[in-house]
Amino acid sequence: MGSTIKAQIKNFKEVQKNLKSIKAAGEKAVKRTVSDIRSRAPGWVSQEVAAVYGIKKGEVNPAGKGAKAGSISVRGETIDNLQLVYSGRVLTPTHFGMTPRSRPASQPGGRPRKYTVKAAVFKGQKKTLGSNVFLGGSASIPFKRVGNSRLPIKAVKTLSVPQMVGSDRVMPQVKKRLNEEIGKRLDNNVKNAMK
Repeated sequence: MGSTIKAQIKNFKEVQKNLKSIKAAGEKAVKRTVSDIRSRAPGWVSQEVAAVYGIKKGEVNPAGKGAKAGSISVRGETIDNLQLVYSGRVLTPTHFGMTPRSRPASQPGGRPRKYTVKAAVFKGQKKTLGSNVFLGGSASIPFKRVGNSRLPIKAVKTLSVPQMVGSDRVMPQVKKRLNEEIGKRLDNNVKNAMK
C-alpha cells in the first residue's frame, strides 16, 4: 500500500518570473561593474602611484589634457579576466618636480650661475641628481656628462609608469584599493539592478 502526497505552489508562475528577473538583474549588475572598472580603475591606480612617487595623478592616468607619462589599455570582458596594461617610456626628472625648471640666467660678466638640479622621485624626498648634471640651453631636460671631457652627454632618466605601478611599494596598495572599490561598485550595481 502506498500513499502519494501532491504539493503545489499557488504562485509558482510568479516565483519563476521573479527568479528570472533576479538572474537578469545579476547579469546587468556584473555588466555595469565591468564598465565601472574599465572607466574608474585607471584613476584609482594613478592615485596610489601619486601617493608614493612625486608624479602628478594626471600624468599617470592618460585621460584628459596635459603631459602624459605613459598609456593604459584595459583588456577583458568579465571581472575575472579584466587587465590593466600600462606602457610607457623611461621618464626624465621633469615629471618629478625638478628644480630649477630651466637654466638660471648668467651673472654679470657672462659667467654662468651655479645651480644644483634636484628632483623628488619619491614623494617628499627631493634629492640632488648629481654634481655633473646640468640643464641644456634651450630645453629644460637635465643632461649628464659621460666622461671627463665636455662631450659626450646623455639625458638623465628615472622610472617609467609600468615600473612605478609594478613596484613593491605600489602594487600591494593598488591590489587592496581595486578589491575595495570593485566590491563597492558591485554592491551598488546589485542594489540598483534589484530596484
